[in-house]
Amino acid sequence: MRYLRWFLILCFAVSLEATYLSNRSLTTAAFNVNAGVTATDGSGYTATVVNVKSKPEYCRVYFKFNNGGAGAANTLQFTLGVSYDGTNFETTSDLFFEIATNADADGSNNVIKSYRIALEGAKDIKLIKVYNSDGVNNVTAVTVNIVFPRF
Repeated sequence: MRYLRWFLILCFAVSLEATYLSNRSLTTAAFNVNAGVTATDGSGYTATVVNVKSKPEYCRVYFKFNNGGAGAANTLQFTLGVSYDGTNFETTSDLFFEIATNADADGSNNVIKSYRIALEGAKDIKLIKVYNSDGVNNVTAVTVNIVFPRF
């Protein structure tokens, strides 16, 4: 009976999703993206290259921003890039995220979205660009964080 109890505990523990603990920012600070503007590394924000070589094969990326009252038809488009050689960064459709600027905004106009992404074989990841499709409203306090699981 004792072994059965430990077996069930082990099965339950393995079935749980990992706890996310290691958090890294993909920029040096929060930044703003004006209406109709594309922000890039060095022109709108300073990117931080995060080494992912020794990390798990997947992680979650968190996008947070204040929508400033932007409408439903507008989006903030984030493009991430991964490097397999430590120098050249590639983007794919899996690293492109389009978030409605009014998506699940709280009472303070803050939007927070997260997505699980795969990083198999990648050495580094960074934020490539952010585009604000709204022609009128600026988006402020933009942050992008990558969070790795710990089992």
